[in-house]
Amino acid sequence: MLDLLSFLLPIGLAIAVSPVAVFGITRMTLRAPVSLRPDWGFLVGWVVGVVALVSLTTLVLRLVTGPMTGTAYRVVAGLLMLAVGVLAWVVALRRWRARPRPGRKAQWPSWAEGVEEADPARASGLGFALATLDTKNLLLGAGAGAYLAIARPAFTTVLWSVLALAVIASSALLVVILGFRFARARVEAPLGRLAEGLELNLGGIESAVLLVAGGLAVGVGLGIF
Repeated sequence: MLDLLSFLLPIGLAIAVSPVAVFGITRMTLRAPVSLRPDWGFLVGWVVGVVALVSLTTLVLRLVTGPMTGTAYRVVAGLLMLAVGVLAWVVALRRWRARPRPGRKAQWPSWAEGVEEADPARASGLGFALATLDTKNLLLGAGAGAYLAIARPAFTTVLWSVLALAVIASSALLVVILGFRFARARVEAPLGRLAEGLELNLGGIESAVLLVAGGLAVGVGLGIF
């Protein structure tokens, strides 16, 4: 279990560092009516999305690699993790090149601009879609599932690992929501500055996270050979 967490913990943190998700939920907490609470809907959709993505990837790759043994298994498993790492580096480079220039704000997805008007049901759908379809999150979630598949732990270990990853991947959103609910006067101004900072540093944050996650996956892949 500890060996699994040594890989899943940084991957979960990399998923948690999702500027678009943090920006969206910050807008919800600051501007949406408290009675509506779309931020909780967004969080539920996000958690379900992470669990679904990692679980499905683990299941599919477990079925594919299950019959393999010996050299064939090591080659496939090693190449799989190397592919995840290299793809993470490619996406990091693309995000870096597409980053906003100094002093310019990021171009957010159209849904993020009006996210404070979403009801809980729509917000949950947005959270699920962002957790599963965003390139960074899709790649990292699939990488976590691939690692669980090639590690071949027991079912209960896989279950607890996926749940732990989902909690870690949701940590940034939880901090924003709980901080606003229980200490609004103290966190409202910092959350506003956080949203502004994300607008100016979108590409750089994601690129750094993907570089680290990619290096971790490549290291695992090379270690299998």
